[in-house]
Amino acid sequence: RLLGSQITENQNKVFQLSKQLNSQKKFATAYDDPVALIGAIGVQGRILQNDQETRNRGQGNTELDAAEVSINGMNNILGRVKEISLAAANDTLGSSERANYADELKTLVQSFTQFANNKVGNTYIFSGQQGDLQTIRLQDNSPYNTAVYKHNQDDSKQRIIDGITTSIDLKDALTAQASSAQLESNVINPVAASSGNLDFEINDGNDNLVNFTANISSGDTLATMISKINTAFTTAGGLGSIAQESPAGYFSMDTSLITGDTAAEKAKIQVLKTSDSTLANQLYIKKQINRGQEAGVYNTFQALDNALRSSDTVALRSLLTNVEFNLGQMNTALSKVGLAIVQIDRLNTSSADLDIKLQADLSESQDIDFVKANLDMTNAQATLQTSIQTSSNFFNQTLSRFLT
Repeated sequence: RLLGSQITENQNKVFQLSKQLNSQKKFATAYDDPVALIGAIGVQGRILQNDQETRNRGQGNTELDAAEVSINGMNNILGRVKEISLAAANDTLGSSERANYADELKTLVQSFTQFANNKVGNTYIFSGQQGDLQTIRLQDNSPYNTAVYKHNQDDSKQRIIDGITTSIDLKDALTAQASSAQLESNVINPVAASSGNLDFEINDGNDNLVNFTANISSGDTLATMISKINTAFTTAGGLGSIAQESPAGYFSMDTSLITGDTAAEKAKIQVLKTSDSTLANQLYIKKQINRGQEAGVYNTFQALDNALRSSDTVALRSLLTNVEFNLGQMNTALSKVGLAIVQIDRLNTSSADLDIKLQADLSESQDIDFVKANLDMTNAQATLQTSIQTSSNFFNQTLSRFLT
């Protein structure tokens, strides 16, 4: 029985080695090598995950490439819009020539809108996580500034892959309404507790800086402080006013009160550090800087259309600043696209390196060492042959003794 067991064991070893040599794998079933199988399954899972992440980034890269093309197209259109603004502001042009520019602007706006609504597959590339919604829609026979952003659905969440934002939010660049710079206090009906100065710097939105100091006396009421601030502002060369009581009982400042304010992003109210800290704290305005917001592209388009059709050269010259700001917004978006593409490329390089390592780990877990396996097979076959020969000799010897 012992010799038979050895022969069976050696036959099984030759059989297993034969299977390994034929398949070039360490195991065919879980029974062959459970530990190696579990290790291989773990590595295969990591390979599949790495492959899926690479495919996801590939989709993101495709969308970013399309975004880059679209933004460059929008930039080219805005460049032409700037040329129109410059040419149309020439006093030698007549109203009919400016009307022709307005007609060209209409075509440019339509082309700009097509770029803004660019898609990859069924996904609008500038609509973030709401990629099924058209990014921007022009209303038929309506002013450009009534363009609707994503059907008024304001989910501004962007698509993110591996921590990289792969969609670019153009909402503010497209539709932002110009707003004045505002400063508001939450202190109701303040009265100056002591004398001191409040120092301000105001940018009226037309690149005009107005620096002034309001001399506040102990016991001054809200109305008195507002009057002193506005007087100091106009004395320093400001037009209109800057401070008001709004809502009732509260102090506020607003650049929209300034005569000729363009409500641009450059509009700014700054409370300087040199102000008396006690007074500033009383009004809750210490060291605050409050900015306005520049109009989006479609608001600029409409303002330009109005100026062209009314032959308003002053407005045309003023709108050049808006067009340049919009160009800046698009260039900022373009830089974000470029950064995301670089980040994805780096991750893809890391993933390629990881894949090589994982494939090596998988091979180590499941692939045989062919030279070693051949040597093991030769040894196993020799052992089996020896076992068979030994068994044969034993039985022959036993039979001979039985017969004698």
